[in-house]
Amino acid sequence: MVHFLLSRIVPASDEQKYEFALDVAAEILPEATLDLLKLSLSLRVFSPAVQLFQQMGADYSISCAAFFDVHGVTGCTPTELESAVNSAQDRDVPELLSTDHIYGKETSPKMIVIVYGDIGSQEWLQLHNKASELTSLHKVQYVLRHYKNNGRNLNPLSLSGYGVELAIKNMEYKAVDDSIVKKDSVEADLHGFNFKLLKELHPDVSDSLDAFRMHLKEIEELAPLKQWQVQDLAFQASQRIVSEGAYNALETLKELSQNFPTHARSIARETVSQELREAIELNQKEHLSDAGLDPGESMLFLNGISLDVDSMDMFQLLDIIKQEERISSGFMNMGLKREYLSILSGLEFADEKTKYAVDYRDAYPMYLNNLDTDKRYQHWRNSVKLLLEPYYPGMIRPIARNLFNLIFVVDPAERRSRNLMKIAYSFFKHDIPLRIGLIFAVNNDKNASGLNDSGVALLNLFNFLAIDSSNHEALKLINEMLDQYRTQDEIDPSDIKTWFESNYGDADYLDVFGPKSDYDNGRK
Repeated sequence: MVHFLLSRIVPASDEQKYEFALDVAAEILPEATLDLLKLSLSLRVFSPAVQLFQQMGADYSISCAAFFDVHGVTGCTPTELESAVNSAQDRDVPELLSTDHIYGKETSPKMIVIVYGDIGSQEWLQLHNKASELTSLHKVQYVLRHYKNNGRNLNPLSLSGYGVELAIKNMEYKAVDDSIVKKDSVEADLHGFNFKLLKELHPDVSDSLDAFRMHLKEIEELAPLKQWQVQDLAFQASQRIVSEGAYNALETLKELSQNFPTHARSIARETVSQELREAIELNQKEHLSDAGLDPGESMLFLNGISLDVDSMDMFQLLDIIKQEERISSGFMNMGLKREYLSILSGLEFADEKTKYAVDYRDAYPMYLNNLDTDKRYQHWRNSVKLLLEPYYPGMIRPIARNLFNLIFVVDPAERRSRNLMKIAYSFFKHDIPLRIGLIFAVNNDKNASGLNDSGVALLNLFNFLAIDSSNHEALKLINEMLDQYRTQDEIDPSDIKTWFESNYGDADYLDVFGPKSDYDNGRK
């Protein structure tokens, strides 16, 4: 189907080809990767590879719109391609490039068909179909290199760049008699406005006309600001951006950043609200200081990664975004959606981190699994010698031994702990090779019970559910219950009571949650 559609876009415009290519890519790539593709195309990331293939194709000096190379034998038709493959056994295998698109990498013995052509043309499509057929029969490896015969662009593309200003300063000295003080006269004509006449016709709006005239003069001339006007300029610029609203904030930020001198005088008249001032000072004190930033400095973070803006270009940034997209896709495939953001954003920014160890043995974690004995891990090998064997980088080898432990210390009544509890169950569900345990850090006061403390109540409920099932099943049920209150920062004991009585009406509520409950174990 794709081949048929490609053959129909030859007479289309460049814009139509671009839109068609994105439509095809949308059927293959996830939405996030498709956005990265658009960004890559706008940055011309693949232009060097395309130009390389164009030059390599031109070196053959073949007049065909599409042609092939099979170990040094070239041709233009599918029949010639098949004949070249049948006679290519004794010729040397060509060396491939890291940018090559290879189809059929598992083919053995190694025979390589390199097709040069304009993707979408009829000539290329014929060779493509034949090469794909031979590849599906495991006869060859098919390498595609985009090449357009007579592909010299008569309309060169203008690359985006930076504006250049030529400033000419008059160095001629002039003698001016400053003893004569001239009266401040109103310009007869400023940017097409005759303010003298306007004031005569509309004396009631004289102040507004003066303000408008001052604005036009500021655009025309960048006058220096007084020292007292510069003191709060950063706060005032922030106020201007916030005042524009969420929809226009980024556009305003870009405009002020790129043309700040022309806006400086008008920004200096901005009134900063006390609420915004306190918010900025709080960020500077509590958040930016942790990242090693002083007021007035800037830093870019991407999922907790500190990026050096001064030395980074767009291509490096794109590579990092691609890496982060692969990580997020991995979390998505594990069943973690937005929960992983709390993990990444919660990472410390400071380079110097305090190293410490937590001895949790006295807390007696409630483990969800046991890799040594659980049946779900019986298909894994259990020899510790597997640690010495190579494995995929960055991954934990699945070994049916309790070698690695992951302990979650949570207060189930707190909203931020709910994500950790979901992550704990998700790791268990997806067979991550870790022994996963929970420590409930709830109120340790003996006077607190499940009747008046939500954390203790959830601990009682966990113990109650685990008796008739298992720890991981109890955690699953509690997560499902807490999902009903995900919009609330805190959960009330009455909410837990309502859920318990609706699902376990045959059990005595006081026996489970009362002060003398048999299920009040595990407080830490």
